[in-house]
Amino acid sequence: MQSMEKVLLLIIGLSGFQCTHTVIVRGEIWRKKRDDGSYCYVYNMYDVHTSMHHPEAQLKQKINNLVIDQGEALLRNFKKLNPQFTKIVVEDSASNRDGTYAMPIELLNIMDKLPNQSRELVDRFFVRMKDAGISQAINIEYRQKRLTLMGYVQIVNLMGSLEAAVNSPETQGSVKDQIIPLLDLYRQVGLTLENLEKFKGHFKVNNSTLLEEVSVAINTIQAYQDGQVLSQYYQLEVARIKTSNNRINQLLNTFKEKTFGSVLGSFVSESEGALFQTVFPYWGASLLDANALHEIYQAGQSIQKIFFLAGGAHSYTVATMLPRIGYELVYETGINKSMLEPIHKKFTEVEVATDVAMNMGWEQWNRMMQDNAGQLSRLFAVFKKRIPFNKVFFDLMLSDNPEEGGALGHGPIQ
Repeated sequence: MQSMEKVLLLIIGLSGFQCTHTVIVRGEIWRKKRDDGSYCYVYNMYDVHTSMHHPEAQLKQKINNLVIDQGEALLRNFKKLNPQFTKIVVEDSASNRDGTYAMPIELLNIMDKLPNQSRELVDRFFVRMKDAGISQAINIEYRQKRLTLMGYVQIVNLMGSLEAAVNSPETQGSVKDQIIPLLDLYRQVGLTLENLEKFKGHFKVNNSTLLEEVSVAINTIQAYQDGQVLSQYYQLEVARIKTSNNRINQLLNTFKEKTFGSVLGSFVSESEGALFQTVFPYWGASLLDANALHEIYQAGQSIQKIFFLAGGAHSYTVATMLPRIGYELVYETGINKSMLEPIHKKFTEVEVATDVAMNMGWEQWNRMMQDNAGQLSRLFAVFKKRIPFNKVFFDLMLSDNPEEGGALGHGPIQ
């Protein structure tokens, strides 16, 4: 990669911290009739990141406002629900399962001060629920160490590379003119290499810990007792993860008692190292689907309402499995499920088999990401005309008869 191209990519990368939204684009209500004649309802919510889409300013603000409204509506309604009869299942990598922050709060405060920072619906949402006294919530995410480590590494690398580019005589003046204002903004809020160095100890994690994070999740899932259908699904997913991620396992085991930097330093090709960092977070991500289905299966024996909020790929998989364990769809609103299918298919392949992505090469991976960005562009084009996710869904969270939503005629947007 040429040095000037590298600098421009770094500019895009640093600017990307300001461009991501997580917004609910689809909602479903499923029901299952129990032996005693009562029903269990599952409210399945699909959230989607817009980071690959980078919407225009007006649309970006519209979505940002929607994220705030959705988050407030969820918290408001969750507070009203009786914890004895409800369960809330979320995917939140920024929160630990005990309700604490996955990253040091001082670093989070710096990130929150970034100019034009977008609001994240699910980011730290689990902590927000716990702080609000919502006790029936559970976080199915297990990759906190890996994902927070990757976030920290990427920030440090970006800041270091941009600082070097500014001080390099080879960097063109026009490019420096783009970098310097960005760096000045980040310095003002405390995002400097000096401050990032203070958190280095928190992220000093051996690769053995990252391997253990996945193995513990697998062992937990293998111990689930959730009936024949789900047991077979768990076995299949675990087997695929064990046999289709050889490259990552090989790298981590080679440097097992060393830190993550030793893995990154082992790549001869810069593009191969960049691809590894991009793919690494997806390793074992499909285990979240198993965790979600386990919570739904167990709660479904006695709980009246279960609320599931996660990335669109996870919600899509859960929706695919619900009919197989006795649930029927009674209400839907938002983006049509078919619009999410191509993105779900590609990301699911990577989540289960990172070897596929590692063998792609950087150019082929970028083409796939560009194709996904095109899919998201079509998806978010709907937002220019109207808000596809009907607020009635939030009202139905409190309803004794959730099926009434279907009678109101609120179906999916085609």
